[in-house]
Amino acid sequence: MLGKLIIFGIIALLIMRIWSQSTMGRLYKQVKQQQRDNSKNQQRQTARPNDGNVNVDYAPKSRGTKSTTNFKGGDYVDYEEVD
Repeated sequence: MLGKLIIFGIIALLIMRIWSQSTMGRLYKQVKQQQRDNSKNQQRQTARPNDGNVNVDYAPKSRGTKSTTNFKGGDYVDYEEVD
């Protein structure tokens, strides 16, 4: 009785191991293919125009009371040079 149980357990473990390896292999291939597809899509999206012009898809709105027409520069930051 104990011998049959041990043999059944070993066979079950072998079957589970083979099944998990084949399943993981397929999942690994699918993930790698998705990564390749995503990188190809990113390359297409980030391609620059051939004519050398720059296209701006989004221009942020000005915040608060400042507007871009009366912008005179940034704030002055005092610093000391450290040797």
